[in-house]
Amino acid sequence: MKNIKMINLYNNLNIYKHQLLNLFAHLNLIIIYIQLPNVIIPTLIFGWIFNNIFHSLFLHRIYTHRQFTLNNTLQKIGLFGFSMLNLGSPHVYAAVHLKHHKFASTKDDPHDPYHTTIWRSILSLWTSSYNPPKSILKNYLYKRENIWYYKNHFKLSCLCAICFPFITVMAFWLSKIVIIITHLNNIGYRNFDTKENSKNIWWLKPIAWGDEMHNNHHYKPANGNLNFANSWKEYDLMFYIGKFLETGKIWKNA
Repeated sequence: MKNIKMINLYNNLNIYKHQLLNLFAHLNLIIIYIQLPNVIIPTLIFGWIFNNIFHSLFLHRIYTHRQFTLNNTLQKIGLFGFSMLNLGSPHVYAAVHLKHHKFASTKDDPHDPYHTTIWRSILSLWTSSYNPPKSILKNYLYKRENIWYYKNHFKLSCLCAICFPFITVMAFWLSKIVIIITHLNNIGYRNFDTKENSKNIWWLKPIAWGDEMHNNHHYKPANGNLNFANSWKEYDLMFYIGKFLETGKIWKNA
């Protein structure tokens, strides 16, 4: 741990190398679809499901917010799968996301589209606010395997962009749903008067599977079931998948 150098995403251009890889993945995908147009729909569906499981469910809800507890094997699979998405180190993501909850809708919020600007948010060209808090990041780097992913996640992202660019492309665009759309002022509704501008946008449910309930999530970040209203509009599919992975059973109660 003493030899681990804490990264500065903004100043050492880590952000930009990830976006160059995103550009390569988009171009690679276009070439594949020109040659094999029949694979467009199945590969995009696979990329969408892959992202929802490894990003929205595993890294966001399970690894960062501890909503569910997985066995060691599933934990390792989750870290590997997320590292393929080109969304950064699992541990940097977790630290930055916790920073988002702490400083939501302020100039220090790494995800707020109004402070970052909409276009920089779309292109994932984050400002210095995206740098992970070192005090939080160190808490994740206590295992040898965590340190390995911290150092080598970009290699897995490169391999994925070459072999499975539809996963990289879907990760890029799906990540914008919660980061941008659910923070816009004139879209969605709020159940709770939280300190930030998060919104619930129920009609995004077919895409986000429950993560579109962003205002509910900010109200109780550690709560596994975001259907506080017990309504079909706020049905939280991610909760039931998470419970199944944790216990092998689907429990109704949060």
